Amino acid sequence: GSAHVVFDTHVHVGPRTLRSVFADRPFSVDALLAEMDGVGIDLAVVFARADPTTSYRRHNEFVLSLQQQHPDRFVAFARINPSFGRSARRDIRDFAARGVRGLKIHPLIDGGANPVNDPAWMGPIMEEAARQHLVVLIHSGAQPNCTPALVGDLAARHPDVDVIMGHSGYRDHYQEAVAAAARWPNIYLDVAGLGGPRVVRLVVESLGPGQVLYGSDHPVNPFAFELGKVVKYAGLTTAQRDGVLGQNLARLLRLEPPVEPRRLVHAASL
Repeated sequence: GSAHVVFDTHVHVGPRTLRSVFADRPFSVDALLAEMDGVGIDLAVVFARADPTTSYRRHNEFVLSLQQQHPDRFVAFARINPSFGRSARRDIRDFAARGVRGLKIHPLIDGGANPVNDPAWMGPIMEEAARQHLVVLIHSGAQPNCTPALVGDLAARHPDVDVIMGHSGYRDHYQEAVAAAARWPNIYLDVAGLGGPRVVRLVVESLGPGQVLYGSDHPVNPFAFELGKVVKYAGLTTAQRDGVLGQNLARLLRLEPPVEPRRLVHAASL
């Protein structure tokens, strides 16, 4: 029965060149907005889908255009492949000057064998993010080069950069993610794809709601599926839901949340 402002931290947009079960549906801005409206998502952080042989320059142009066309619905993060070295750092400066609010790093897909805490690979990216006052969202999971412990070590080396640990380490590593975030206050956990509602509740109760962010990983996961875990089944209090669903991300990205949700979240429909 409560109305919540909902900001989704984790939404992929645009075409995907890698063949997968998610590659067949063509991307449509209108369809994405309609899906957001249908479940009550006010705003989404958006970034490019996987294309690991490129620098993501063209993809980031598209993502930035979405923010420019719909500034009240989309916040653009530039997807960066650190292996592109100097050109990647130039891209960070350029896109920051043009309005992106953060970076997306996917060590598993774009990083090859490089561990995410490798100073030579990620150090210059984090230093540039600090100079440009950008948040860095990093995929985390069981993969050897992006475990929560490695993401935590990277955040510890760069305490002036706010780091969103995407997926909170996934289902089997959320405790490791919670431990890292509890130690380093510049780490935030997004719960996109994070197991069932009980795990979401355990993360919020273990860490406190201030460092936890709702995310869907759309189109990998449907909006309603991930939103339902937080709104309907996790057993969070109204204050906890307010923080996780929107207030925390608004504070992190220095956004002004609407006084009232544009669209109500109807729990019965999730």
